[in-house]
Amino acid sequence: EYPPPNSLLRPCWLQQIPSAMAPTAGELQGLLDCAAEVRTSMAVKIQCQAVADDFPVPEGGKKVYLIRHGEGFHNVAQKEWRAKPDWDGKTEPYTVNNDPQGKYTDALLTEKGEGQAKDLQSRTATLQ
Repeated sequence: EYPPPNSLLRPCWLQQIPSAMAPTAGELQGLLDCAAEVRTSMAVKIQCQAVADDFPVPEGGKKVYLIRHGEGFHNVAQKEWRAKPDWDGKTEPYTVNNDPQGKYTDALLTEKGEGQAKDLQSRTATLQ
């Protein structure tokens, strides 16, 4: 039997469409119907817990490290931008409209940010 009972796979068939042909409305609807079923069947539950670096990983578990970059010039610019009395609550300093020269295209670290990265090196060198 295909798919096997209790499988995450669900039968979801669409007619193969040659690339030169545009799909019909019915074919597109079939794809949309299938996508909802696949999305539901592939749902994943994640349980997270903050732990120490040396916390043993339980059987079948994964340890994920979330590390944010150090302070960048764009962070400083954003903080200053948002502190302005006329800030509209929406705009950011590093958009194409507000930064046409692209000063913040590459998020360079400030001296403080470089120090934060250096401080993290010894800690991350021992992670497994």
